[in-house]
Amino acid sequence: MKKSSVGEFDCSIAKTVSTIGDTWSLLILRNAFHGMRRFEDFQKHLCIATNILTDRLKRLTKAEILYRVKDQDDARRVQYRLTEKGFALYPVLVALKDWGDKWEGNYDQPRMVLRVRETGELIPPVAVRTSDGRALHPQEVTPTLGEGADELTKELVEFRVKD
Repeated sequence: MKKSSVGEFDCSIAKTVSTIGDTWSLLILRNAFHGMRRFEDFQKHLCIATNILTDRLKRLTKAEILYRVKDQDDARRVQYRLTEKGFALYPVLVALKDWGDKWEGNYDQPRMVLRVRETGELIPPVAVRTSDGRALHPQEVTPTLGEGADELTKELVEFRVKD
């Protein structure tokens, strides 16, 4: 069966990428995590065309990643705030930042470091970890079929098992 969009695949990663995977959506989310809430602020900081920003904010709102609330300073305006579903994307954005700092950055020093607000302690790099905190390499992980596995999932898992 030919798919017309990535979001049609019955796959958590494909559906996620279809919802938040474009560059502008990720940058809007990055800014939202830093406290940006107003359309004008997103537009100015990202230098994004208003029609594109409008489209991405609508998509993120429809996906229940952001929600709209009246601006307390000006009832004619709205603010965009992260939902619980939106906050759950924080590790994804931090992982992208970590990867970019290591593999794409051309900086002698990090441009931004993340710290625990209460203690100032540095946040360790995002990694898949064991229950005792040890970081795992992908070759140390064995995918197994879950209760909801379909034929495509079974086929994908079989590729790894042959490895």
